[in-house]
Amino acid sequence: MCDKEKSYLTPDMRYGGFFPRFWALIIDGLLFYPLNFLFDWAIEQSRLSWTLLVLPNGLLLTSYTIIFHRYWGRTIGKMIAGVRVVQTNGRALLWKHAVLRDSVSILFTLLWSMSVWIILFDMPDEQYLAPEEGRRVESVLKEQSTLTTLWGCGGLIWGIAELVTLLTNDKRRAVHDFIAGTVVIRKRKEKTPAENT
Repeated sequence: MCDKEKSYLTPDMRYGGFFPRFWALIIDGLLFYPLNFLFDWAIEQSRLSWTLLVLPNGLLLTSYTIIFHRYWGRTIGKMIAGVRVVQTNGRALLWKHAVLRDSVSILFTLLWSMSVWIILFDMPDEQYLAPEEGRRVESVLKEQSTLTTLWGCGGLIWGIAELVTLLTNDKRRAVHDFIAGTVVIRKRKEKTPAENT
């Protein structure tokens, strides 16, 4: 666990740009990939299992990032990529910072889950049970096409805003960093003796 009074803003630090964060995101996604198979299998079993699991499934990755950022300042992906999230004053994150960083993800997950619940509750049994096993998710998502498009467009706009913001400020802060009062940092690479000559 981090010392909450310690400042991580040191002379050997620089701000974490796009690529370290991108690789960290990919690594974290790969860690959770096997769980997707488990959730996919479970939601194919019954409408009830899907109804009960849609929100936990959506919030699993978000909960992981919130908890890891709060206690260690980074997820496993960020540990491997060599970056850390801190408050703008250099101190370790508190709960409010960790939650605020993921607040938009939480909102999108809640909206997505509500739209799936609406479709599941409105869809007649014969329509829900009609597709062969392994195709029910696809069938429900087709019914949800307008809402899926809406959340997809919202997610795309959010992603573009995050990227543009990240690439256009000196501290490489994304929108969620501004919301939470955080910054991503990494240690400077030490030059080898050969590079110093």
